[in-house]
Amino acid sequence: MKKVIRLLISLLLFSMTVISCTVPENKKQEQSSIEQYQEDIVAQEEIKGRYREEKIDLPASISKIFDVNSQEDGHIQILFENDPGSFYLYESKDFGISWQQKELETDWLLEENRVAFACFGEQGTIIAVVGKMSEDPMKLQHPIGKYSYFKMKPTEEGWQTDQITIDLPQPKEEELEEGYGLTQIDVSTDGNLYGILQSGTEELMSVTIQHPV
Repeated sequence: MKKVIRLLISLLLFSMTVISCTVPENKKQEQSSIEQYQEDIVAQEEIKGRYREEKIDLPASISKIFDVNSQEDGHIQILFENDPGSFYLYESKDFGISWQQKELETDWLLEENRVAFACFGEQGTIIAVVGKMSEDPMKLQHPIGKYSYFKMKPTEEGWQTDQITIDLPQPKEEELEEGYGLTQIDVSTDGNLYGILQSGTEELMSVTIQHPV
């Protein structure tokens, strides 16, 4: 019986010793976790300070956005379409708090044509890629044929629209069935137009047009 009591006392003393050693270690780990958490919070705040993301709500749903132009003074412009054949410009001058929708003049578009791609150029200009609308309802009237290119320049009287001639390889007849021309267009800092030459669903090559726009 005495041996059993001694054994119980020994186990009790051993467990108390283990607990007394474990508690400080747990406190150290807890303190380290708190310090790491605080460091992570500071790091996140610093990142947000450099790369702050702000959600901008649009006043209505948009079917397809072509391009967005954002400036540091809060001026934001968005080129988009809703129904096939439409061409709109949203404009905000207060970081997206209020918006003004402008329907761009499209009387220069040929019948049954639509804007396939568009981007902002220098000094408020707009570059538009235009194709004929497919009559196949399964293709949602997407552009087909050989694309045409237009430059829209804002003036006091409205928009001045001029066609741009771009020298590209002549497409084959089968290439015209799905659309042939520049896609994903943009304007470089030196004022030249560049994009991807696309035939149907195939991207053929990247092209830079040495044509000031």
